[in-house]
Amino acid sequence: MSVRSALKIGGWSPMSPIAKVVEYFEHDAEFAEPPDVTSFQSTHAVAEELYAGNGDFFITDSRGFDVIVKNMANEFLEEDDNRLKLNQVVKEIVWNEDDVTVITKNGSIFRAEFALCTFSIGVLENNVVDFVPELPYWKTEEIYQFHMAWFTKIFLKFAEDAEQFWPEEEWMLVADEKRGYYPVWGNLIAPGLLPTSEKMLLIIVTGEESKRIERQPDDDTKEEIMTVLHGLFGDSIPEPTHIHVSKWGTDPLHFGAYSNWPVEVSMESFRRLQAPVGKLYFAGEGTHERYNGYLQGGLLTGQDRANEIIDCIGGNCIEFVVVDKKYGCTYQQATNYDNMATVDDGTCVFNFRGQSSLAVRLEGKATMTVVSTLLLLTSAIY
Repeated sequence: MSVRSALKIGGWSPMSPIAKVVEYFEHDAEFAEPPDVTSFQSTHAVAEELYAGNGDFFITDSRGFDVIVKNMANEFLEEDDNRLKLNQVVKEIVWNEDDVTVITKNGSIFRAEFALCTFSIGVLENNVVDFVPELPYWKTEEIYQFHMAWFTKIFLKFAEDAEQFWPEEEWMLVADEKRGYYPVWGNLIAPGLLPTSEKMLLIIVTGEESKRIERQPDDDTKEEIMTVLHGLFGDSIPEPTHIHVSKWGTDPLHFGAYSNWPVEVSMESFRRLQAPVGKLYFAGEGTHERYNGYLQGGLLTGQDRANEIIDCIGGNCIEFVVVDKKYGCTYQQATNYDNMATVDDGTCVFNFRGQSSLAVRLEGKATMTVVSTLLLLTSAIY
């Protein structure tokens, strides 16, 4: 069932701009796609579990997000380690039952007994990497079922001595006749966030508006935003000194911000996404059956596939078999989970009281590294 269907059953059918922007804040600003195409049972059940009792968190760290990746890399990579190959854009992957060969756009060739591919769903869907032979139908069918969501963050910075003209609250919603037109605004100098001297605003847009904004010049985006602000606060407000627009959707190394779980995707779909072809294994946030779209989904699938490769090196390799579909409750956290079911039939029952966790959305760029017999196609986080 889609989120839209569930909302209608519950009596929610937004008609006014105010109702639509409230819905946008609660749904689109989290999942980056409208309720019409998002799975209610799968996506919202996970989100409720992740945020139960804690709400959402905005993390500020002056060291930057990449400190997490660097600290993890320091556990096995040395400074200027020649096993880490940067600025290598993958063009072709040749796979078979014996080894994997990767060819990059500059003509470099890397060969290993095993390879782990964590390209985003967006990269896989856009066919920018040639697989030789082609990936089997049972895998490509699942790849094309998923959506790579467009989620754009726009940062406006004002001069330190500029007067703050926006409200003190952390979030501001702007209702417009056009759904999703610069709807969600974050006050980054609200109490507990950035220092007040930073004078920064965050605007969140998703979906079709993200596609439009990321493809137009930033000066055009700035002009549109200032028109909205002038309408709200008058013509005497200061101009921003800087604008930054995240552009994961137009980035050819990612083609989107993170994956979204659409209607009718089952646990069998994830099993097929995760399954190896020959010695080529697959991981990444889009392949995780619980945390797809979240940072920990990429981390956990990477760990799982790495352990499977280690097992295979030891002689205990996975033999993937395409199975016929069996309907039932396929979500492991449900009280009526059916471990024999491969396609969800909408009967799952959830109870998340007392559970809490912290989730972080993934935004990244694809790069590549080589570790001994393992060729790792991974995501560098910024």
